[in-house]
Amino acid sequence: MKRYLAYDADGGEHEMFDTIEEAKQWLTEGIEEGVGTEFESGNCFIAKVVLRSSFKITEKKEDYPEGEWPYNSDFDHIGKAQWFHVGSSETQSPSGDAK
Repeated sequence: MKRYLAYDADGGEHEMFDTIEEAKQWLTEGIEEGVGTEFESGNCFIAKVVLRSSFKITEKKEDYPEGEWPYNSDFDHIGKAQWFHVGSSETQSPSGDAK
């Protein structure tokens, strides 16, 4: 799982990498040809991912009789957001409480 997010503010692009070295290399490719103003200003960055999102389905439309789905018909299921610490099986609720 890729752990580092590199953001190139000059190009408005981002990419995920396995190592910080790969992220640095991506951000500095072609730097010999000139540096953008965003790079000079410190607006390009590399961030380490510490939490990843997940979604736990709690109810499915298919489990209800036709026409009795109590939620917006645009959705086929509902649930709750969860967060996983990268490198851990511990989950957190949307409020940040450990589960």
